[in-house]
Amino acid sequence: MGAQAQGRDWSYGDTGVYAIPALWKEKTFDVTQIYGLQVDALTKEVKELRREIGGLKKMLSQLTEQAGSVEGTEINLRDVSFEEAKKEIAQYYNDHHGETIDPVDIQESLGIDIFMAVEICEKLEKEGRIRGA
Repeated sequence: MGAQAQGRDWSYGDTGVYAIPALWKEKTFDVTQIYGLQVDALTKEVKELRREIGGLKKMLSQLTEQAGSVEGTEINLRDVSFEEAKKEIAQYYNDHHGETIDPVDIQESLGIDIFMAVEICEKLEKEGRIRGA
């Protein structure tokens, strides 16, 4: 069922009236081709995501194994002020002169939070009191 007004065909669907331009009626195309291309693209994307997920699972498994090998390492962090930690870290560097020291060493040896240790090491390096790697 349809009617024509101002060069357009009007069709009546289940949910209302739809305007169908005359050009669309003249050109024929297979709608399944359009949907097929979209499905192909989505299928390709899903395969890529599955591959990436597989890689992430493998990495997680390796990290879990590595974490298990560190088992038994317990770090007791102390509640220490920034200034006190700065003094202790400077002294630690003096006591271990010539050795390669990183914030993990400081955390494990002195019980100072690693984020604070990083910040203090950067500050001591800028002050010229320690030399970075």
